[in-house]
Amino acid sequence: MTSMIELDQKLGDLNSNEHYEILVNKKKNEKVPPFLVIGNGKATKDFPEDVAIDAIRVLSTLSPTQIGLIAELKDILVNQTIGNHYKKRRVDNPNQIVLDKNKDNELHKSIRTRMSENKNGAKLQELGVLKQPKPGTYMLNPYMFIPPYEFKRIAQIWKDMTTKS
Repeated sequence: MTSMIELDQKLGDLNSNEHYEILVNKKKNEKVPPFLVIGNGKATKDFPEDVAIDAIRVLSTLSPTQIGLIAELKDILVNQTIGNHYKKRRVDNPNQIVLDKNKDNELHKSIRTRMSENKNGAKLQELGVLKQPKPGTYMLNPYMFIPPYEFKRIAQIWKDMTTKS
């Protein structure tokens, strides 16, 4: 994009038999819903081999309960992403999911219970599907569920995030 100073300089450099034609088209951005892309496991410059993850291959190794947990966390994340997008709200960690402590929220209560059963949460962390920095707070792997916005910032948060012991 040319700045106004550069444009003034260029206009001043015109010969008497020259002129600039400037065409301006107003174009609306095509509306697309916020979406997640799943990782295919292929290494690239932005997805080095040590972090690239094949989402379908990993999901195929999970138990039905673990797959259900991931699906529900993904749904919560998608709803948060859509809500933040349309409200034009910026959050510190867009991929963070904080489960409601309210006992009336049956879904969140169910996720908490199933995470602790059969070490489901530990298994998902071991496979790199998610991180749990503290109880009831999760972050899905941004290389597995690639966010529609701010990937580099979210990937850095993932890299720097410590998990509870």
